Amino acid sequence: METEGADCFSKALEAGKPVVLSGITSLAKSLGALQVSDRLLEWSRRRPVLSGVVTDRQAVDACARLAADHRLLVEPACGVTPDMLLHWQTLTAA
Repeated sequence: METEGADCFSKALEAGKPVVLSGITSLAKSLGALQVSDRLLEWSRRRPVLSGVVTDRQAVDACARLAADHRLLVEPACGVTPDMLLHWQTLTAA
């Protein structure tokens, strides 16, 4: 799970090879890497992988929902997974 602007894995899956981002433009700076490793991309070819990309707004909204519902305060990089889980039915229905 990645945010737009820190989505080197998603871009690598699309391209079928490692892609180097010019920079991390997402609020979720701690989430981002400029490039995934060759080994990770190779591993993803041998195992089922669910890759998702959300906007910064979606990640921040998920953080706010975690705070409101569960009294958990997390950074935007941690908001990507709850956002994807909140929208799981939409993802799996496609």
